[in-house]
Amino acid sequence: MMNAPRPLHSHQISHQKISAVSQEAAQALALTALAFLLDDPDRAARFCAASGLAGAELATQLGDPSFLGGVLDFVLEDEALLADLAAAAGLPPETVLGARRRLPGGPIEA
Repeated sequence: MMNAPRPLHSHQISHQKISAVSQEAAQALALTALAFLLDDPDRAARFCAASGLAGAELATQLGDPSFLGGVLDFVLEDEALLADLAAAAGLPPETVLGARRRLPGGPIEA
């Protein structure tokens, strides 16, 4: 069984270029974003409603890079939410977009 990446701390990628974010760092940032979403009842309810997942079902997805990409998609769709996450994580908002590009299902760069 594969272990899910650990949540990312801002000091781990704050000095990396957006394009240089590794897939592991991107997954860790997505886990950080998920923890941020689930930490607030309103954000958690919105995310669970949008994803159709909660509780044990949600927990089974933690190691799935495609699911983690979806977490970042959810954050990126709401500018205020993105700004709040970036501030809480101590990262520029662009880092979230860079991380999304490293996970399956994200935009393909030419």
